[in-house]
Amino acid sequence: MRERFNPTGLTIQMADADIDKNELECIVKGFNNPKLILQINDSVIKYGRESPGFHIETAPNNDNFEICKEIYVFIDKKIHHQIFFEYDAEFQGGFFITRSACDRIDISYWTKDKSHWNKRIIF
Repeated sequence: MRERFNPTGLTIQMADADIDKNELECIVKGFNNPKLILQINDSVIKYGRESPGFHIETAPNNDNFEICKEIYVFIDKKIHHQIFFEYDAEFQGGFFITRSACDRIDISYWTKDKSHWNKRIIF
C-alpha cells in the first residue's frame, strides 16, 4: 500500500500483496506524517457525505489531515471487491472515490496481471 496527500485529498494505492489482508498500516508522508490504518469489515456505517460502506476518522479529536496523528479508514467487503476485482476501463484498474468530513479520498488498485479481473467491465 502506498499513500500520499495531494491537492484534492488523500490517495491510497493498493498493491497485489494487499488483496488478502483485513488490516493495513503505513505512514503517510506530509503534514504530521500520520499513521494510516485501513480496515476491511463486513459492514461499515457511513456518516455525513461519505459513501455507503466507507467511514474515515482522524485522531485526536477528528482533526483535519494537516494536524492529525492517525487516520482510520474503514471499508466494507463490497468496496474491497470493487477495488480489487471490478475493472474500471477509464482508470485501467480498480477504483473507489468518496467525499468525507476530512476531504476527498481515492483508493485504487492497478496491476499488470489482468487474469483476476471480474468479467464485468465498468465504463
